[in-house]
Amino acid sequence: MPKQYNRNTPEYIDELPKDVFEMTKVLGYEFDRYWIDLNKCRIIMKPKKLNKYKVIKPYYDKWNNTYYFNPIDVNGIAHHWRYYDLIIYHTYVNYEYW
Repeated sequence: MPKQYNRNTPEYIDELPKDVFEMTKVLGYEFDRYWIDLNKCRIIMKPKKLNKYKVIKPYYDKWNNTYYFNPIDVNGIAHHWRYYDLIIYHTYVNYEYW
């Protein structure tokens, strides 16, 4: 059984961890407010109206048995991506980190 996230209670942090990578361009789409924390396998977002950072909690699709999240690009278009595929993609892009 996969880990279930409590999506009802948002999780916020005051500042970004040291070893995060900004998610600027993925598959030709540009983003300006998402970071990937590879140490804790999580995605962090900067909300437009808050001074804190929000930890993204993916939603579970039981039919596909996987987690998804919908990042919004700089043009305001939401994309539908698998959560862990995006983290693995950034692991390979930032291979010099390891």
